[in-house]
This record gives sequence, C-alpha cells and structure tokens, in this order.
Amino acid sequence: MATNSKYILGDGGYPNLNWLIVPYKDIGRGLTHQQTYFNLKHSQTRIKVEQAFGLLKGRWRCLLHTLEVSCEIVSHIITTCCILHNICEERCDFLPPEDQYNDTGADVNGEANTNETLEGNVIRNTICDFLWNQRNVNMRN
Repeated sequence: MATNSKYILGDGGYPNLNWLIVPYKDIGRGLTHQQTYFNLKHSQTRIKVEQAFGLLKGRWRCLLHTLEVSCEIVSHIITTCCILHNICEERCDFLPPEDQYNDTGADVNGEANTNETLEGNVIRNTICDFLWNQRNVNMRN
C-alpha cells in the first residue's frame, strides 16, 4: 500500500476495490476482532463524512441532485459550498436541524459482492492490520 494513496469509503452495498474501501462483510463465518475493529473505525469515519455532506446538502440544495458538469467542476462546486458554509458558520448563521439533510438510505449487508478485487482486499487488510496495531500500541501507553 502506497503511503500517499487516497481512498473513498463506501458502504457494504459496493464492492471493495483498490480505490473504494468497504467494510468487511460477515457472510456466516464470523469476523475476526481485527475486522470488527476495522468496521467500527470505517463506520465512525463514514458517519462524520455523511454528516458533513448532510449539512452541505441542507444549505446548498443543488447538491441534492446529480450535477451535470465534469468531475473537475464538481470538485470546485463542492469546495465552494464548503467555503461558503464555513463563512456562514463563522457568522453564526447555523443551519437549523429541520433543514439538515438526512439520507435515509440503508446499507446493503449480508451477501458478498463478487466484484471485489484482490488488490482492494489487500489494501483493506493492510489498513485493518495498521489500525489494529495502532490500537494495541495506544492501549499499552
């Protein structure tokens, strides 16, 4: 695994790929302690990202739909929305809870996705091992 690699975290409905990291699925064999810990950390991280995008979607409704522009332009639009959102927050123009967007879509769990890649699984296992080792180091200190 390259040290400067970047990954997108996806839910269990997606395949694990070399750029899209999803949680381990329990397909009847049970998960190891390391895999369970990885899934916890994966979930905690994804929740924070989803909450952030929920705030952006609540304030900037254009983000609720597919943006019919190039990927490069999409990144500029999202960056601009983040900057404007931060300006609003700095000026105490907070988004009321009832205006915050909450995605009610459920994760797909249970069945193994056959489109996973070996490289994606190696990357996920490497990240899993790293997180587990860090956990153990932190517990000793």
